[in-house]
Amino acid sequence: MGGRGQIRLSGGRRVEAVCLLISSTTIAIGFALVFFAKAGSLPGVSHDLTEGHIVHLARIKSPSQLEAALSIFETQDRSFIASRIFEYVKSRKVPLPNVGALANITVPSEVVEATSGLSALKERLAESRGASPRVRLVTAAQLRAIKAAFVVRDPVQFRNGFVLWAALLLAGFWAVHLVWSRLRFQGDQLLLPSVLVVTGIGLMLMTSVRDPVRDTELFVSFAQGVVGGCAILLFASLIDYQKWFAKLTFLPLLLSLVLSVLLLVFGSGPGTSDAKVNLGPFQPVEVMRVCLVLFLAGYFGRRWQFLRELRETRPAFSAIANYVRLPKLDHLLPVLACVGLALLFFFLQKDLGPALLLTCLFLGLYALALGRFGMAIGGLSVLIAGFFIGYALGTPRTVVSRIDMFRSPWDNKVRGGDQLAGSLWAMASGGMFGSGPGLGEASTVPAAHTDLILAAAGEEIGWVGILAIFGCWGVLLYRGKKIAERAPTPYTFFLTAGCLLATALQILLI
Repeated sequence: MGGRGQIRLSGGRRVEAVCLLISSTTIAIGFALVFFAKAGSLPGVSHDLTEGHIVHLARIKSPSQLEAALSIFETQDRSFIASRIFEYVKSRKVPLPNVGALANITVPSEVVEATSGLSALKERLAESRGASPRVRLVTAAQLRAIKAAFVVRDPVQFRNGFVLWAALLLAGFWAVHLVWSRLRFQGDQLLLPSVLVVTGIGLMLMTSVRDPVRDTELFVSFAQGVVGGCAILLFASLIDYQKWFAKLTFLPLLLSLVLSVLLLVFGSGPGTSDAKVNLGPFQPVEVMRVCLVLFLAGYFGRRWQFLRELRETRPAFSAIANYVRLPKLDHLLPVLACVGLALLFFFLQKDLGPALLLTCLFLGLYALALGRFGMAIGGLSVLIAGFFIGYALGTPRTVVSRIDMFRSPWDNKVRGGDQLAGSLWAMASGGMFGSGPGLGEASTVPAAHTDLILAAAGEEIGWVGILAIFGCWGVLLYRGKKIAERAPTPYTFFLTAGCLLATALQILLI
């Protein structure tokens, strides 16, 4: 929020500077440990690259360089596959992001049929029975067998990239601090150091869960997001929200609905999922969440007194009014309809996580607006009952599979259950202090870099590290509560409370 709704601490921003220095030092030590843990395995890669035992895909000059790495294939297949990989790599404008990209190479069926001497590819074509006009060049199993023979970057490239982006991440937070100090910004001084610790641990994990020379450099996109987030944070902290947003109640909602329609029409899901969460290169759900918080803050900020003081008196609702203190429907129905419409779009997108978060967010802000929590608890009970009824009826499929995984994480027959089982093993193996930054085996856990990142943290930094993560979240939520309590207007109160609830729900639910 803007400076007027924040807590001012004595000594300018010296408290923030001291906490930021401690946080930066701690995180820098963590970066160094991860760096040396990963770099420790790279001298052998450098030697094998020099001797020609490993192929750098960005530096191949002829198909013959690839043939030794493709020894699992028959001679004719090997020569054909090598030439196709060479053509694919050279046709790209940018280097391959990972060795796994080789699995994306396909060949027209007629080319396979017309090429004499091929055995494995023609056998695969026969098995497909013409179901696809193209044949995948290498299967997933074959890719696993040959992956160690290739790299997409050398150790020097990894080291330079990691040092650069780790430094830029730290610099982003210090840049925000310096600008705030220059402008004498009065915002809370514990928020920035807490966010630095959480994002710093995130960068360590994004580096740790992937092979530094064969897999996508997740730490690069992560650091880019954090640096961009610092810029947005700096800009957002200087806005007078009461002046510019308080009266724009329905405009943020309209933007959220437009993004929802675009997702339904053009969206795609991660992997083979039928959920619509990706719109091109980004997931707009975070923007939609902020828009819905702005909408709810604007609506409740202007109507909370009506909702709290005016009761529904029409005879048609007298039976309900005898048991429930029902607000006047003229003020309640518009926000219910808008939230219901947003929920409908989330269900159509088959993205139930944001739908659950939005429902709980609305119930929380509604309870604050009314000053009573009975109806919010009742609404949450209905929501939970709805999930159980849906599970009993076997719909939606996503909910059913998630509950099955939760109930039986060790059952390999449950689709996706290996993710939960792997995460439990990873968390358990961490013990009190963990295996050490960069020394875990979280790469063996499916989705360790996304849904199960906390399990990866538990393995590498142990119970103490998990406690530190939640301690930082606790600081953020507690300071957010203090900011909301001192908000100067109803709108800024509901806006702060909405951001606070959205963050807390994200931590608890997702």
